Amino acid sequence: MRRALLIIGVALVALAPGVAHAKPPAGTWVGARTDPAVQQVVTTNTADGVMPTPRLKPAFWKLFAKAKAKDGQSKLKWVLRTAAADVGRYVAPAKPYRTHRDLRFVNRCSGWWASPQGHLVTGAQCVSKLGKDLMMLLFSIDEGAKLVQKDVENLLKRTDKLAQPDQEVERLAFDLFAGFAVKHTKLTNLRHSIELATPAGNRALTLLKQGESWPGLDFALLKARNVRNAPSLPLGRDTDVRVGDVLYVNGFPSAAVELPEFDKASRFRPTLVEGLYTARRTTIKKVPYLQTQVPAYGGNTGSPVFSKEGTLVGMLVGNLGSILREGGETENANVVLPVSVIAKQLGFAPAASPTTTLYNAALDDFFADRYKLALPKFRRVLALYPAHPYVKGYIDQATKAVAAGRDKSGGHDA
Repeated sequence: MRRALLIIGVALVALAPGVAHAKPPAGTWVGARTDPAVQQVVTTNTADGVMPTPRLKPAFWKLFAKAKAKDGQSKLKWVLRTAAADVGRYVAPAKPYRTHRDLRFVNRCSGWWASPQGHLVTGAQCVSKLGKDLMMLLFSIDEGAKLVQKDVENLLKRTDKLAQPDQEVERLAFDLFAGFAVKHTKLTNLRHSIELATPAGNRALTLLKQGESWPGLDFALLKARNVRNAPSLPLGRDTDVRVGDVLYVNGFPSAAVELPEFDKASRFRPTLVEGLYTARRTTIKKVPYLQTQVPAYGGNTGSPVFSKEGTLVGMLVGNLGSILREGGETENANVVLPVSVIAKQLGFAPAASPTTTLYNAALDDFFADRYKLALPKFRRVLALYPAHPYVKGYIDQATKAVAAGRDKSGGHDA
């Protein structure tokens, strides 16, 4: 966790508008140019959970008379084991029905603008609709477990004169009521939504195309409505990088997005990390992937991956540590879907939007301290795309630099 925070902190400082470098480091350059295109994708599966109150039947209480153990605690343990083996015989559903509305299971990922018209690319796993069985499992782990624990506490209060509960008694009671919950809990009103998270609020995304999660073709194409001149990125080629090259991943790790210690602006700035391209592999589904040592975390799935020249060469899919079921050393071992595979799935040829082209030209001037030349370009970017997340910061910094006499535009033409 400490390492993740360090990486985020370095990225925030390195990419802050207003820190001018005549020749910025490759990472700073990549981050500044690609930040505007990188977006947060939030998929929410929602349901209402209904669980009846468990009523212990007379047959349950009669078990105590049948128990052969002499001490109360041993009797209680035998009764709980017996009842848990045949829940329906000893426990019945009763009112009140306990309803939890709008149970939300949220999956946060990254993505990027692939067209000026609002097409977004992310991972297939990022936008999946959860099946009812999986949602039931998640409910049982979270809200369902809380209800079961209350049922356990109620039973132990009723039996405290017979025996003082120990850990085994509590576990056996939990098993009994968990079995009841699995049998009688129902999920209704299942909903699924995909949204683009922005500082101004979430906006709906439409799913146009979805592949198959790893080891399949882990790709999804989304579309936001009423978008013009989004700061989209062109695609590079597989040959733009080779094993041993440095790769950059720009996205939204959960540590940056969810920590309340970060202010709102920080939570909406992507984090840039780097690492080596270590191998090219093919899955059992015949899908090629790149392996990299770039450190990545929850929320980074769907992040665009770049060469040191800033060329888009793939999309981060996940960490092998979370993919592998067996143990092993998998720190910083991540897989990337190559850009050639992405290009075949899109159905159109991504290109840098006018917003991106003009913004990059303005950055060229800004990092060369040509603030007077950068300012009109930044202002035209803002006119093209008023929702641009960073251009106002650069305008402010460039204006202050000119006022302070730091401009070096000289005889350069605007």
